[in-house]
Amino acid sequence: MSALPPEPPVDESPTEGDLTAHDVATSPAVQAVVDAFAHEVAVVGADGRIVVTNLPWEERSAAEPEAHGAWVDATPGDDYLAALDVSGASHAAAREAAAGLRAVLGGGVGRFDMEYGATVDAEQRYVELSIAHLPGGVPAALVTHVDVTWRESLEHQLAHRATTDPLTGLPNRVLLDDRLLQALAAASGPPGSSP
Repeated sequence: MSALPPEPPVDESPTEGDLTAHDVATSPAVQAVVDAFAHEVAVVGADGRIVVTNLPWEERSAAEPEAHGAWVDATPGDDYLAALDVSGASHAAAREAAAGLRAVLGGGVGRFDMEYGATVDAEQRYVELSIAHLPGGVPAALVTHVDVTWRESLEHQLAHRATTDPLTGLPNRVLLDDRLLQALAAASGPPGSSP
């Protein structure tokens, strides 16, 4: 009877596929990257719970939880997906965000983006939400909320300037042409009908 050669040692170090949301939460490198963002950032694990947030997220949650439809008021350990579901009962944007987060966490899409409005202290604000799957086999997503109210305000100003005379403040020819086309279309009735 011959002896079998010894089995090679087994490498038990984790591979990329073995990383967990806990590994992400306890990684100083990940925390440093998340903290480098000037806007609200959180890492959400595969179970929908917030794993790590940055200071702007924490400050916004503490100061104005209603700023993003009350569903950003979540801290590490909180079930962000459940908060979206609860808020989604009365906010269409929260329902859309929950569906996007599920799609990213489930691997159906690599990234989800949307923009939504929220009223904070009687002021209309606009926020861009991005959810991206973390690379490297980590079962988690990076969630960012960026206040883009300035951009919406600028777009509104540009649209107003395009249809208003800057000297008189009266509607200009572009607006007149648009209103005439609308009136003619309304007067002619639905397509295919005879006057």
